[in-house]
Amino acid sequence: MLLVISKYNAEETAAWVAEHGWTMPFLVDGRELIETYGILNPDGLENPDRAGIPHPTTVIIDPSGIIQWKETWVNFRDRTSPETMLAILEDIND
Repeated sequence: MLLVISKYNAEETAAWVAEHGWTMPFLVDGRELIETYGILNPDGLENPDRAGIPHPTTVIIDPSGIIQWKETWVNFRDRTSPETMLAILEDIND
């Protein structure tokens, strides 16, 4: 399951999702989960409009809630490739 974490409130997140036509589930976080996973982008702390923005991160969590794999990117344009995610999932399920 893919779950996207949004630092914005529910109204802002819903507008953003509708604008882009996305159908995956979004978790409206504020900042708590972003800090828990250690992915807060400190560059955004000095700018109130960006405060709480995370680094792009892929986290794979097993059915018992244990993090099996995590990759964090500093550049917001970088992302984990689908091929990498599928390979990690295969390894976890073996």
